[in-house]
Amino acid sequence: MGRWMDLVDQMAGEQDEGYAPPAVKADVQAFAAPGGLLGLWLESIYALDPAAPRGSYSVARWGRMVADCNRFLREYGESAIALGWSTIDIFGVDPARDELGGLIWRLHGGPVILLGDACATYRLPLSDRTSRFARGYLARLTTRFVPIWELERQSGGKDL
Repeated sequence: MGRWMDLVDQMAGEQDEGYAPPAVKADVQAFAAPGGLLGLWLESIYALDPAAPRGSYSVARWGRMVADCNRFLREYGESAIALGWSTIDIFGVDPARDELGGLIWRLHGGPVILLGDACATYRLPLSDRTSRFARGYLARLTTRFVPIWELERQSGGKDL
């Protein structure tokens, strides 16, 4: 995403050894009935361990992504479903490499400011600048995306 994101990752990397991701997890029972899409999202994210990265992600980046998932579900989960956002729109990642993904992949700890039926506006971390992500963007690409919870565990890693 640019050199400034390299700086964000570098700053986070300096804290990797003692990194303790926020222990905030959405309460599945409080938000959704079992079997619904929101329930699937909540259960899938709840099962991820922020300290056990999947794919090629560092502990710091993975922890931020899991925290971003939890915050998004608390603040916008029900609205996202009502507005027609798909699982891949929100939680999609490229299983082969960390180069492109859905809304959560783009946040890097920054907040979603507005979620509409066509796009989401989010604030870039360490900045007052905002950016947008269009619903359905990943579906127009040839890359195969999977939800974050379908990424393979790194060797020796396990989830809750």
